[in-house]
Amino acid sequence: MKNNHSTHKGMTLSEVLVVIGMLGVVAALTIPALIKNINDDRWNRAAEVFEWRLTEAVSQMNTRLALQGQANTLAVVNNLKNLNIMKITKICPTWNGCFYSGDIKDGTSTIKASDYNDAGKFGHSDWGGTTPVGFTLANGANVLLAYNKNCTMSPALTGPDAAKCAVAALYDTNGFDGPNEVGKDIKFFNKNDANCDQFPGAHLIAGKCWLTSRDSVHMNGNGEADTCPGGPYRALDQNCNDPSICHWNTWAVHKEACTLSGMRLATAAEYNELRLHRDDPEAADFVAEGYFEDDQAWTDQDSGCIALSPGGMMAKDAPGPATFCVSP
Repeated sequence: MKNNHSTHKGMTLSEVLVVIGMLGVVAALTIPALIKNINDDRWNRAAEVFEWRLTEAVSQMNTRLALQGQANTLAVVNNLKNLNIMKITKICPTWNGCFYSGDIKDGTSTIKASDYNDAGKFGHSDWGGTTPVGFTLANGANVLLAYNKNCTMSPALTGPDAAKCAVAALYDTNGFDGPNEVGKDIKFFNKNDANCDQFPGAHLIAGKCWLTSRDSVHMNGNGEADTCPGGPYRALDQNCNDPSICHWNTWAVHKEACTLSGMRLATAAEYNELRLHRDDPEAADFVAEGYFEDDQAWTDQDSGCIALSPGGMMAKDAPGPATFCVSP
């Protein structure tokens, strides 16, 4: 007689428990990382949206002549709200009431919103000491905004250059919810960590340190090198005759002066960006020396002795040829 009973056996209870235990271990290893990736992606996308909206808002204010010349940050925030450029639901004269008041983790240290009580704390000591103002957006994000009342630019200037001339911010995409950590839900916009003290004589303009090669400690103030650069940058004289002379009319001397100062030669594009900030108080020396005159003959080649890499520039007709050095 044929036996119709199956010979296959199911899993025993102990085997089921082992499988469940293994799945638990896998879940314990992967789920936290998955949640972290999801949160990081959410915070980063929220930050990108906020910074895009802030940049667009500042650009619109600039073209509407509602940005420059404001008395303080509060006036700027009120303009943002009244012009319906950003959907602001609450404005606080300081951080209090519009930002998390506890310790905010920043790397291995902690900060507080109350630490950012003037524009200088954002690294912009040349902004006139305006008091940051807090506000809350309709999506729940909290913002602490600082305004540069010394910002002067063309009303036609828009985009990141306009925004970074005019404002800086500490913002929390999560509102008052955790984790309240810089780099996660809390981020900075246009915080300037540049320190020009390491570049003697340099000026902090638009978040970069600027110095003319003539004013470098490796030139004597008249555009003449105090020591002759060596190696491949050793200069020829103006007529390309004597390799023992460090002549100020060669690219090599100026380029090496920037390098020896710990900086680099600015490109023509960077120089044009610098010109947009010619009314910045820190640029006063450059203006006085005639480096921003419209009739200056700026060129991307030297007199034929030593060529510079493409994109560099030199003022041939300024008070002595010079290049601009900029922080790396």
